[in-house]
Amino acid sequence: MENTFECLKNYLNTRYKIDASLVRRDVSLIDIQIYGDDLDDFLNQLIYDFSIDVKQLDLSRFDKGSEPFDLFYALSKLFLKCFDLQKQPLRIENIEKFIETGILK
Repeated sequence: MENTFECLKNYLNTRYKIDASLVRRDVSLIDIQIYGDDLDDFLNQLIYDFSIDVKQLDLSRFDKGSEPFDLFYALSKLFLKCFDLQKQPLRIENIEKFIETGILK
């Protein structure tokens, strides 16, 4: 597991120029500026680069973030907050497990 984390940290640093000191298991992808459409691109590239055998990929419970000035995203966040239906941030630890198991849900 530690090996996967170190590989992921190096991958993010090399491919996306993300400072390795910012990459911790509890950090969300939004915190390191991977969100919205970029998140979809990131996951596609990650699957290819790590040769992940995807068994299940469901992002519905995760907050994917949004592009700047996305009114629909802002309104949906407000609605979810009012009804306490907050989505969880997608964290490095989730990506690490996805690499190891092929399951992200």
